[in-house]
Amino acid sequence: MDVAKVATKIGDKIKSIDEMLEEINFLTEMIAKEAAPPFKEERRGSLIREKFEKLGYPTFVDSVGNIIASMNLSSENRDQEAIIVCAHLDTVFPENTEIILKREDGKMIGPGVGDDARGLTNLLVIAQLLKDMLQGIPLYFIANVGEEGIGDLRGTKHIFNAEEHKERFAKIRYFVTIDSTGAGTIVNQSIGSKRYRISFLGPGGHSFQQFGTVNPIYPLGNFISEVEKIKVSEMQKTTYNIGIVEGGISVNAIPTEGTCLVDLRSESTEELNRLERKVLEFAREVTETENRKREGKIQLKIEKIGDRPAGKCSSHSQLLKVAIQATRHFGIEPNLKASSTDANIPQSKGIEAIAVSGTADGGNAHSPQEWIDISQMSLLPIKRNLLLIATLIEEMLP
Repeated sequence: MDVAKVATKIGDKIKSIDEMLEEINFLTEMIAKEAAPPFKEERRGSLIREKFEKLGYPTFVDSVGNIIASMNLSSENRDQEAIIVCAHLDTVFPENTEIILKREDGKMIGPGVGDDARGLTNLLVIAQLLKDMLQGIPLYFIANVGEEGIGDLRGTKHIFNAEEHKERFAKIRYFVTIDSTGAGTIVNQSIGSKRYRISFLGPGGHSFQQFGTVNPIYPLGNFISEVEKIKVSEMQKTTYNIGIVEGGISVNAIPTEGTCLVDLRSESTEELNRLERKVLEFAREVTETENRKREGKIQLKIEKIGDRPAGKCSSHSQLLKVAIQATRHFGIEPNLKASSTDANIPQSKGIEAIAVSGTADGGNAHSPQEWIDISQMSLLPIKRNLLLIATLIEEMLP
């Protein structure tokens, strides 16, 4: 595919983005102000659907809340390859988070402005500018739910696995999600992850009168100590984290429960599976040890609360080549990265898939002080993304 040729063809569209800076920044603010906590993305989803319909796109909301917009919104698409371009609706912030946005020193500051309000803004701008190129092309713009944390990529998993999408998405040729910062960022490798809630359950009791009864906090503490000692691969980045620890009701009561949330990640499926086996083995061992030491019985409860497959977009793939060329067209050096995004799912299925940045610079992600650059420079990734999608469309033309 000739990226330079496509850039010439859509030159006016690319140039028009320079005149849209304030419109783009205002739209980002509008989206960020609509709270979208995990599993409660409806309000933001309604806003995005309304914006797509004002652009003249037929829309559809699937059974989990994904907003799907396309000029060819047909459920009968089994024989034609399709393109998916998406950005996620949800944020990491809980429902009661106060959303305060401000502009300062060329930045927009506030929860979720870059992850992923700016990505959703990209989605709408690209849909607006490329609408006249989409007749007969099965390209789907999707504002998906459930990318963050315990959402566990549920929106994208539904797109690829649900019966209701069996025909529509039977043949996905390319998948692009807009979800990161950094002018040249291209995520071509997916970090796999597994997440567990591990609970140690006991009978409880008075700390003095029932002294000697099994105590769930002891195996929990021993479990954490064992996990901390694990040596991970130095060749393929592999990590573990215990992020939340809970248990007990009073200083003078033996707890009935001790619980922790465990996050395991790796660039390698094999290393991730090895780490998972070791961690679960530790949980069983410390339970058995506590039951041998004291009266009563600890019951171990293991719940998997997250499972994201690892994957990679081959360096030989057409999609990655076009993304690199489109990035360099604007004088930006591509920065290939590994991360966990909605691209995990299609990459794990062998589909050409990447994540790309939605703004040039940003920081403090997943915090109330998250920020993005809102200067003219911030438009470079939007231009790159427009050129990338336009080039993919050109390839699909008969």
